[in-house]
Amino acid sequence: MTISYRMIKPGEESAVSSLVIDVFNEFIAPLFAEEGIKEKKQP
Repeated sequence: MTISYRMIKPGEESAVSSLVIDVFNEFIAPLFAEEGIKEKKQP
């Protein structure tokens, strides 16, 4: 598997934001109490 990264391009903000939220919800959120999850999701 090859991993690559780059700066996002204009117009990709929504897709990148969705990816970050999905990764957080799947891998990080389960490690937090519900209270901590709510705090992390606040802007």
